[in-house]
Amino acid sequence: MSLKKIENEFKELSKIHTMLELSVSKYELVIQGLLGFCTVVKGEKFIDEYAIKISFPKDYPKQLPKAFETSGRIANQPENHINPSGSLCVGTPPKIREILYPNYSLTDYINKVLIGYLSQYSYKEKYGKWPYGEMSHGVRGIIDYYKEEYSQYFDTDDKVIKAFKDLSTMKTRPKGYIKCNCGCKKLVKNCKYQKLLKKIRQKEEDYNLYIDEFNNMGEE
Repeated sequence: MSLKKIENEFKELSKIHTMLELSVSKYELVIQGLLGFCTVVKGEKFIDEYAIKISFPKDYPKQLPKAFETSGRIANQPENHINPSGSLCVGTPPKIREILYPNYSLTDYINKVLIGYLSQYSYKEKYGKWPYGEMSHGVRGIIDYYKEEYSQYFDTDDKVIKAFKDLSTMKTRPKGYIKCNCGCKKLVKNCKYQKLLKKIRQKEEDYNLYIDEFNNMGEE
């Protein structure tokens, strides 16, 4: 993690969100304070603010920051999309990567992802439900994401699980001018399945972390 990078990004962030502070100590580096916003959810304007804390993983920006609501306004309950660690579940990882990657700044993360979650929670507070429905957590959410995003390929859980298993055992992507081993009898460069695996690899840098859970799901 580059302290200089975060300090530079915070300078830009503080021009927009003036109630946040960067705290640097021997033990941690966090951004905390009040995050205010004015946004529109399902055609309705929401002006609100939340007390938040943002912590950084060692390999930031490759891995995303973690955000916490610190005033107790968002109860630590699964229906509020809170992770076991207490951090906010701001979205399914591949969806967030779709929004932010390959290059993003701290301002992008807050404006495009975190405020999206908080504004939808403000809507939930008012109306008792999430405005755009809910995604499941963990690997269940990842499977649902791929079934929805690539429904022409994945119509069952097993097909998503198989794709992740294939990625986990594939040391290098096959060269384009050999026949694909998926059974289609086409060259790799013409195989839709290989192109799909490439897309998943780009969206899911951590697909190997899920493989044990996918294996367990596949056995049920």
